[in-house]
Amino acid sequence: MWGKEREDGGASSGGRGSVDCAAADASPIFDATKEGAVNEEVFNTEIRKFLKKVGIAAHSEIRKEAQRASADGELEGVGSVTATMRLEVTEIGLDLTIDGELKLE
Repeated sequence: MWGKEREDGGASSGGRGSVDCAAADASPIFDATKEGAVNEEVFNTEIRKFLKKVGIAAHSEIRKEAQRASADGELEGVGSVTATMRLEVTEIGLDLTIDGELKLE
């Protein structure tokens, strides 16, 4: 299964270990000779569009909630907050969790 969380809290792509995004982007992942094969160029463009939408929405929501929490005094003395992002693509068995720290100061 893809998207298993590693014990160290990072994300991995299942049993494959760490994914080098540059290398993953450079090599073809679909057999173009098969009938009905996925158009890799279209697929990569769609992935990028989706991730851009996710990034913009997440950034906006995090900022909005951080401003509210700050105004309510919930962030006094807090140097950072933790964030968790979950990505699921059911049709390919992807369930990826990414954890991170967002510094406030």
